[in-house]
Amino acid sequence: PERTSALPATSRGTSIAAKSGRIARVRRTGESTLTVASHMQRSGLQAEPAQRTATPGADPARLIDAAPVLIWSAGLEGRSDWLSPSWSAFTGRSVEQLLGDGWTYAVHPEDLDRCRGIRATSFQARAPFSLDVRLRRHDGVYRWMLDNGVPRFGSDGAVLGYVGSCVDIHERKELEESLAERTQQLRLA
Repeated sequence: PERTSALPATSRGTSIAAKSGRIARVRRTGESTLTVASHMQRSGLQAEPAQRTATPGADPARLIDAAPVLIWSAGLEGRSDWLSPSWSAFTGRSVEQLLGDGWTYAVHPEDLDRCRGIRATSFQARAPFSLDVRLRRHDGVYRWMLDNGVPRFGSDGAVLGYVGSCVDIHERKELEESLAERTQQLRLA
């Protein structure tokens, strides 16, 4: 198994580690720009950090607000402690209503036990997870979402909780189901 360690936070920025060993350092400069430097942290590699500077005015909070994805953060116990504003726009509920276990109201009843089980197992094992789940939109329609979560680490390398995202995959899921039905029909013919 691959071992993960995080670089310590410095005055130049905050380090974020992923299980793959890829380290990202995020730093805000005085000119409202965001600098992200990536490093490969595997023994034997001598990679130069790749630096990219975002367009001036590309405030991370604005980027999060505009992203076509539901972003979440949870503590080690699995309860949501932060949700992007897109959660409210999608569900029609306030962030306050969705925090803790409030987000589970939006999960389709047939998916809830499976969703909770996968998340609980992954959180306990401190492992990433990915699952397809139906979430209820503000108009009552359920949409298929791909929910991905990964552990987030402190500067000392300890797991602090999880961060994740839900991306709408409804059309893809419908096409997959249609293709499976058509394949079954052809096999029976």
